[in-house]
Amino acid sequence: MATIIGATDGIKYGFKLLLYYLVIAILGGIVTAFGAGIAGTEIAAATDSFSDPDIGILLVGSAISLFGIGILFTGTLGVGYKVIADAVYTGNIEADEYRTPLGDSDQSASTADSAADD
Repeated sequence: MATIIGATDGIKYGFKLLLYYLVIAILGGIVTAFGAGIAGTEIAAATDSFSDPDIGILLVGSAISLFGIGILFTGTLGVGYKVIADAVYTGNIEADEYRTPLGDSDQSASTADSAADD
């Protein structure tokens, strides 16, 4: 079965996507863990002292965690968009090699004149 993309190119592309996923996972994971750490520390401190947690710190930690989760989701959707865009681009480039050029306007005009004469 003939393919446009060879095995070597596919493997290279896969490694590029893997690196992108790793960067997104590390960045999103660090931000999420940081926010969870802030919120978790406040909950643990409130539990140990049998007092109410500081809602402001709890909300800030939760917001930071949600931002980190947003980074993870956005990065994943971005990879999907990149894969589709790259596939369409590659298909269009490869299709250009197989297209036959349409005649110039002089040829199409003479064809129309000869059809009208018949």
